Amino acid sequence: SISRDQAVEDDHDGGVQDLTVSYESLNITAGVGTAFYRAPEQEKEGQRYNQKADMFSLGILFFEMWSPPFTTLMERAEALMDLRQRNQCPSQWKAPANVQTIVHWLCAPNPSNRPSAAELLASNLLPPKMEVEEKYLKEALQTLANPKGHFFGQMMQALFVQEPVDHVDYTFDGVHKHKAMAL
Repeated sequence: SISRDQAVEDDHDGGVQDLTVSYESLNITAGVGTAFYRAPEQEKEGQRYNQKADMFSLGILFFEMWSPPFTTLMERAEALMDLRQRNQCPSQWKAPANVQTIVHWLCAPNPSNRPSAAELLASNLLPPKMEVEEKYLKEALQTLANPKGHFFGQMMQALFVQEPVDHVDYTFDGVHKHKAMAL
């Protein structure tokens, strides 16, 4: 249902002339979503929630990504219930300190204590984008520098299988021809 923070004007033809809704004010149906990934506020009938419920789900996903495979479904269920209800991870869970901080921050029971996506991205808990891109570039260069490597052939094929784009090919040749003529 939509809250009263909306402006609706009837145009007297049975249509709606203007409808503006504040995303923050949506009263979304309670009880939707997969049980382990649902934020606590989603389970309460009539409880209002916002995008921070999605951040809670992201915290559960981060926890699972950094967890070794569970040996039984019961072990997984207990670990996820402890995280959901008490914001506690199993004592044997070994993840880097920044990952543990992210998971606990995202799984805070009170949504006002959870970060928004922008706050998480702006935090110093995630590696800077350039650092990540640089890492992949270095890996690609190392692969290209080793002709006996496993992925070398695949990379070469991907690089040289491309058909030249006519306007780029013409521009490249045209620039070199003009430079040669100028000499």
